[in-house]
Amino acid sequence: MFLQEKEQRTKNITFDLLIFAVWIYFCLIVACSYSVQVKPPDNNGFWTSGYKILLGGDFSYGDTYKEGGKINDKYGYDYPFIKVASFLNSVDYSIINLETPVTSVDIEPYLNLKRWVHRGDSIVYPRYMKKYRINAVSLANNHVMDCGAEGLLETLKILDSNDILYVGAGLNADKAATPLIQNIIIGERHIKLAIFAAYEDRHQVNRSDFPSNFASSLRPGINLLAPEKIAVLIKEFKNNNQDGFIVVFPHWGSNYAWKSQNQTDLAEKLIDAGADIIIGHGAHMMQEIEKYKDKWIIYSLGNFVFNSPGRYQDKGVWPYSAISIMRFSLENNKMNVSFRLYPTFTDNLLTNYQTHPVNEKDFNKLIEILTNKKAVSANPFSNLIKGKDEFGFYLEGIVLP
Repeated sequence: MFLQEKEQRTKNITFDLLIFAVWIYFCLIVACSYSVQVKPPDNNGFWTSGYKILLGGDFSYGDTYKEGGKINDKYGYDYPFIKVASFLNSVDYSIINLETPVTSVDIEPYLNLKRWVHRGDSIVYPRYMKKYRINAVSLANNHVMDCGAEGLLETLKILDSNDILYVGAGLNADKAATPLIQNIIIGERHIKLAIFAAYEDRHQVNRSDFPSNFASSLRPGINLLAPEKIAVLIKEFKNNNQDGFIVVFPHWGSNYAWKSQNQTDLAEKLIDAGADIIIGHGAHMMQEIEKYKDKWIIYSLGNFVFNSPGRYQDKGVWPYSAISIMRFSLENNKMNVSFRLYPTFTDNLLTNYQTHPVNEKDFNKLIEILTNKKAVSANPFSNLIKGKDEFGFYLEGIVLP
């Protein structure tokens, strides 16, 4: 009797192991069927050599949103950065779009004119931007003037006092249009990087009821995305800097929408003027990627860390954004520039206000969506490498071979 029971138990165990092995085999087949081309971590030295710059989309703690304020009070100000901090800690330089004034000024010139008005805490923001190694910010957006000129002036003062550089706004039009310059030294080669930031006017210049956000010769404000004016500055920079490299970092487009024809027209004019790459933001979602005259246009990175509830589900759009890492390296004494876009999931209603890199399923879905939204003239994905490294899934493109 004992031997029979033992034999039966042995048979049961053997059968269970066989079923488990079959199940593992099936899972591996399914996983491989849906996998993207995954490269070994840092297969080309992307993260171990060269000079790396992070460009991020919209940042705001959402202080003036009821939901954002509750999240800050409940979890603290480190919480939204937890799953993206590794990117910031692994680059040499970082710049994001600061989508709020940082001020104690309690003025709301756009009350009843704007649905959402932002104001960031003047102590919290610089403290945590410094903590997470944010070196510079773009101020050329539709919220940095939400507390008027007084709020902008205090924002500039606070940034200056905390050694955080800014671009896209200033005391007058000339200062607002001045690019952010970063000198990059790799070996014996020097490259001067210029980042131009500007905001596309959608409905303000000709509205008599709307206080102007834009800087003038006598008025502080933000830099208007006027391609003819920026073209002059781009050409001047290129003429004076043989090894100069230009990034245009515009805030443009409509919220939760794909690119507009106006964005395309502006991008092409900027590239015609000499821009090397355009990396935009402003739509709260990742927009199309295109090439024009062999130059990359990344229309929108979407959100970086942005504590609003979001309207992805209401607008029927996918909640994907991206973190861009540009790498400058020296190969055979020739400067090489490439980028990686790391898609992120940014629907706060689903992430509980913690942006994080996408999983493989979402990465594949994003590729499908962007492929369907490709430019008519060419498929940019024929020139992009899909891969995965220790930070997550990415799309990689070459800017200067």
